[in-house]
Parts: sequence; C-alpha cells; structure tokens
Amino acid sequence: YVYYQTLGGWTLGTVHVHLATDVSGVPHNKGGPIPGQFDYQREVAPGAWQAELAIPKSAVPGCEFIVLAHAETYGPGSSEPTDCTIELPLGIVTACPSTFGDDDPSYLIHTLSGAGALDGIYDGWCVDYTGGVSTACFDVTLISSLSADNDVIPMPENWDLINYLLNRVAYWRDGQGATLYDLQWVFWQLSDGVDETLFATDQALADAILADVLANGEGFVPGHGEYVGVAVVHADPDAQETVIPVLLDCPPEGGEETAWAGDLDFPGKNWALYFECGRCP
Repeated sequence: YVYYQTLGGWTLGTVHVHLATDVSGVPHNKGGPIPGQFDYQREVAPGAWQAELAIPKSAVPGCEFIVLAHAETYGPGSSEPTDCTIELPLGIVTACPSTFGDDDPSYLIHTLSGAGALDGIYDGWCVDYTGGVSTACFDVTLISSLSADNDVIPMPENWDLINYLLNRVAYWRDGQGATLYDLQWVFWQLSDGVDETLFATDQALADAILADVLANGEGFVPGHGEYVGVAVVHADPDAQETVIPVLLDCPPEGGEETAWAGDLDFPGKNWALYFECGRCP
C-alpha cells in the first residue's frame, strides 16, 4: 500500500504510483515522468487530505525497486465547484446489453447510443430483482441517483449505499477476488432487500462486501473523480432496472499544484522525485 497525506490545509486530487526496477522502466518523455501513464492511479474525493493506493504483491518488480508517487494537490484557497453535476439527456436513448459471462466485470454490459457525450460502454448492475432482463436493444431514460426523481428502484433511500458500492467495485473485484455474482447479490440487497442466498459464489465474501457498505456508505455523496450511479430506466415496465457508473468530473477551483514523494532526483530537466524500496536477502 502507498499512503498519501498532505499538511497545511492542502488537499489531494488524482494520485499516481509506478513501480520499476530502474528509471528506464518509468513512462517518460524528454520533460520527465508522465503520471497519466503510471500503472496505478486513483481519483480522490474533493477535500480529502489522506488516501491510499493498493498494489498487488505480484506486481512488485523484484526485491529492490524504485517507486514514483505523484499527486495533484490543491491549496487552502481551493474550493469545490457548486455545480458539480452530470449532464444527462432528457429524452429516450438506446441501451444494448450483452449477456454476462463468468469473467465479465459486471452483471450486464450496457452500450449506450443517442446519449450524446455519454455514448459508450458501461458496466451495469441490476437494481430491480423482480423484472426480466432483455438481451436485445431497448429504449431507456437515464436518471441520476442524485436527482430528486431517483425513486425508480424499490429502495431509493439506499442510493447513497449503492453509490458507495459502485466506487468500491474495483477494490472487491480486482483486489479481493469477488465475482460478478457476489457483487450482484449485494446490489440486490441494497436495491430490493431480497436475500437470494443461492446466487453469490462466495457468500462469506458477499457478506463482507455488504458489511463494508452498511458500515461506511451511509450518507455517501460522490465527488470529483468518483462514480455517480445513473439508473437505466426501461420503457417496458416489466423490464428490470439497472444502474451504470458515470464518472463525475468537476475538479476543485484554484490553487492546483503537483507534488512528488521521494529524495532522489529523476534524470533530466524536471523536478520529479522518486525513492528506492525493497530488501533483498
């Protein structure tokens, strides 16, 4: 784990980490390292002054290596924009789902068209246990979970918990080995309260995910760089509603700087730093 902490009223934006055996293995150009191409990165919620970034042990390149830890930071005078929202189309758009496979990242994959800037492919999760799942393209409207009109699922009071889970999917799926079935079981618990005990692959892990959501997701509101749940509401009332994660992009205003951790100068005309790590026998 790489832990970040700022002092003096400074807060974090995006954090980036890259591990390599030496400086030649770091994405760079003539101007120095390119943090946007680092192997590990995370968007941090506005106002946060601490963050952590998990790296699999299997990715550590040997017993001695270098670490580049970079962060966007915002000074004490920075403030989050008041219009931190997502723009959704008002009319009908088209959603084309793909059937799920055991190795897919989510229960359904949605391809949206006719949604303007939101056209694209999204992970999708069912949030209505009783409806059917279509395998053909269908007409939908998109409704933000942060909207006053978000009562399109059986338990809309749990949108804060669902949004928290959407931002933790990668942690549980990629870091803890949760399957799409484990995660879908939790989404149904939050949206419907239905206990489909035969659905999860690892019920103990699914229970741990739900416990994390209930302990930490109350009152969660996505900020810059986090995902907002957008309900995909079918024109067919008998079809199951789904939710997709849409990235919220509204960086804080003013006072932005870049920061590096370390005590060794990266070669070239730049002020990037890095540090050495490891313990060979």
